[in-house]
Amino acid sequence: MSTNGPSYSAAPPEIEHPRTKLVQLLGFLSIPIPLLGPVAWWMGNEELRKRDDDDRAQLVLGRTIGMVMSILLYAGLVLLAGMWAVAKGWILPFSQYRTLVEASLVTIQILVYSFALGIVLSLIVGVARLSDHRWIRGTALVFVEFARGISSIILLFIMAVAIPILLDVPQTSKILLASIALGINMGGYGAEIIRGAILSVPKGQTEASLSLNLTQTQRLRHVVLPQAMTVILPPMGNLTIEILKGTALVSLVGVPDIMQSANNIRQEQLFNQAGTLTILLLNVLVLYFILAQVVNVLFKLWERRVEQSYKGGPTLTPEQLPAHIRSATPGVTG
Repeated sequence: MSTNGPSYSAAPPEIEHPRTKLVQLLGFLSIPIPLLGPVAWWMGNEELRKRDDDDRAQLVLGRTIGMVMSILLYAGLVLLAGMWAVAKGWILPFSQYRTLVEASLVTIQILVYSFALGIVLSLIVGVARLSDHRWIRGTALVFVEFARGISSIILLFIMAVAIPILLDVPQTSKILLASIALGINMGGYGAEIIRGAILSVPKGQTEASLSLNLTQTQRLRHVVLPQAMTVILPPMGNLTIEILKGTALVSLVGVPDIMQSANNIRQEQLFNQAGTLTILLLNVLVLYFILAQVVNVLFKLWERRVEQSYKGGPTLTPEQLPAHIRSATPGVTG
């Protein structure tokens, strides 16, 4: 009688994740039913971010089919909306669209200037709000309360109207002055975002950086802020979109942005009737919506890149520190 036991050399069959089949099914069903395309696309993205197994190829297949059908669905909806708008007479002449697009470049310029100043102020004031020195914390608090408490319109008129008169500043500087007003406003709100994000970083990370003999600036730059970015970016993206919408106020001080150009078109074409004025404003609304979506996509891509950098969790090992800090710190190699 043989004493050899049963053989277990064969590898056990791999169990496929049930959501993989669901993503595949939704992807294929989106071909006859395009409305399922966005669902398959979204679910495939979520599963790819959560899992790293053998099902990735099938997930990618289902997500890709859903993405293609989503694009075709959106393109069809845009085409139908355009045909409906043409039939209703809601399309402006090409020359007016060109004027609005040129004005949008001014709006983008103001947004970029405001964002740059706002980020710098947010970082400086947000860090100052956590300073060990009482007078630094107090000064930062005064700025935050001023920037958040004063009306944006009043600050805009002070910067773009009063200051040019008092200091004999050229009128051509209105774009820069208006950007400073919006940047101050953004800095007040952004400082609180950064302060809260810094406080959200585990204290153990700061304590570990102290053991590495890092200076306060090095701790902030290489340990705290990189991990706080995952908390900073979502609300900062929302704040940037709010500043984009706030750029419409600069038309009140004569800056040739989208709203000012729309007002000029209204006066030139005598768009005083409710119907024609509504058509003009709807086109302006769509233009602002497109700009807002571009900002939203840029921040989403930024968020995804940061999340991938810290996919393993909000921790920082000595090996992740810059080489010049590792070499200058005793006991740290890599």
